[in-house]
This record gives sequence, structure tokens and C-alpha cells, in this order.
Amino acid sequence: MSDIAPIRGSHAMAPLASKGRPQADAADPVRRGTDQAEISPAAQLLGKLADLPPRFGLIAEIREQIADGTYENDQRLDGAVDALIDDANEGLV
Repeated sequence: MSDIAPIRGSHAMAPLASKGRPQADAADPVRRGTDQAEISPAAQLLGKLADLPPRFGLIAEIREQIADGTYENDQRLDGAVDALIDDANEGLV
């Protein structure tokens, strides 16, 4: 006979299942943490953009202007240059 007493009470280990994992005791409820996900501001913006309806009419019109060579005109180029200058000046302030 052995002098080692059997282990009893809450300190006893659960029997091991295959692959060395303790088996769940039917009397103990399974306790799990909660999962959380954080969505970056960039992903939130992309989600909002994806919800916008496509402007097929405008897209078709611009494609036609590009094909005809009328999309790039002096007024449009002047506006683009002014916007670039404004952006450059904002970076210097």
C-alpha cells in the first residue's frame, strides 16, 4: 500500500483529454472572454465611400471628354495649378 493520499477537492487536476488539454467538467460552466475589434478611421472612411452610389453618368461624361481631348482645358489646368500652389503655401505656414 502507498503512503500517498489521494488528491481531493478543488485542487485536483481535470483528467487530460487527447493532446494534453484538460477535459471540461460538465458541472463547471465555460467561461470565455469577450472579443473586440477596432476599426481604424481610414477603414471607416472607406466603408462610407463604399456606401455611396456610383455616379455612372458623370464617369461616362468624363471618359467621353478624355477620349475627345476636351477634358483638359485652360480653365481646368489653371484650377489645378492654383490648388497645387495653395497646398504648397499651406505647408510653408
